Amino acid sequence: DGGATAYFARDVGSGATVLSLSTVIYSQNHKPSEQSSIEDPLGQFSWMDARLAEARNAGKRVILAGHIPPTIGSYRKSQYWYDHYLQKYFDLLEKYSDVVSAQLFGHLHSDEFRVFPFQREEKSAPLLLTASVSPVFGWNPSFRIVEFDPEKGDILDWEAHYLDLDKDSTSSWQRLYSFRDAYGVDDVSVRSLRQIVSSIGSSKKVLNTFLDFQRVGVQQDACNSTCQSEWVCVLQAPSNPEYNECLLHRMRMPYSPNRLVLAVAAAVALAVTLVGAVCYRHRRRKVGYGDIDTYNIDASDDISI
Repeated sequence: DGGATAYFARDVGSGATVLSLSTVIYSQNHKPSEQSSIEDPLGQFSWMDARLAEARNAGKRVILAGHIPPTIGSYRKSQYWYDHYLQKYFDLLEKYSDVVSAQLFGHLHSDEFRVFPFQREEKSAPLLLTASVSPVFGWNPSFRIVEFDPEKGDILDWEAHYLDLDKDSTSSWQRLYSFRDAYGVDDVSVRSLRQIVSSIGSSKKVLNTFLDFQRVGVQQDACNSTCQSEWVCVLQAPSNPEYNECLLHRMRMPYSPNRLVLAVAAAVALAVTLVGAVCYRHRRRKVGYGDIDTYNIDASDDISI
């Protein structure tokens, strides 16, 4: 399908197709960096456009899958894709919002998700990030068993399983959680993910539940209110400018020492990326993203510790 270009399509049911994408070529760490000037590397965006159009004409839904996701990382808070490739990808998501049912990515080695402010709840595909079988960053090995509708292509639920490396060599794989049961939601949708982000920003209990899954059962240091705000913004940011904008929004909350730290960090980050933010938001307005109210989390949503 993609020849020697590492992308391809596979039917996974009577009404669902997976497009497996090669997203390393969009990474800001991809070498040589001069290749970032190529408008459509390997012709993949054109191929996506054609395959999504075919799926629409055939009445099928499409699951997009790849390695490096179109977002920022939760560790260094760095943006993975170049801006112009993000824009092309989101343009296609907008154009085929009735076709794309889910986005499945990895790369972070941690169990996460993303829900962007410009995504419309009734016609948007959730972006799900799976953890890794490799324990290279200290997390436990993990995999998911995903339940999906083969006729509609919708992700219905998933179970995460892990191997506890702190136990002896006789330990076996265990069930870590079921998404719908753990978060008390009815489905795996943008609406549900948005509800969870709101709860992460307002409830330490939900935050710690998320972090336990994100770290695949490995205990870490406590997450204070600054850390909590950073997570709320990471989970909603496709790019560094929007992450910084979210942090500034969170600064409107009542004063605390952690708020001061957050304010300084956000101000410095915003100064560094100001030009990029202006350019990026200008491009987003062309497809109707820039005017949507973002980060609907008020001061009352935060709990300081």
